[in-house]
Amino acid sequence: MTREDVRKQLAKNPLEWKEERGGATAQLQNLTRWLGVKYSITWGELSVKMHSNGDCITGYITAGYCDVTLKAKAEENRLDLVCRMLGVTE
Repeated sequence: MTREDVRKQLAKNPLEWKEERGGATAQLQNLTRWLGVKYSITWGELSVKMHSNGDCITGYITAGYCDVTLKAKAEENRLDLVCRMLGVTE
């Protein structure tokens, strides 16, 4: 499997964003048995929270003025994450 194959598969099921007060979120619940991922756009900043068995890590991805661009960056981050989990390097 190549990175492009993974991209095509993910395109069939894009992130579903929920508009919330002050921003938007998209979740990947149970990405694996123990891992959940939540993307958030708040005040022009895109961040990701990864949580597993009570532990939580929050990472800043980027900032911008356009939600469409930030959502595309979240999709890129999701692609990177899934490729790493699958061991896809091409």
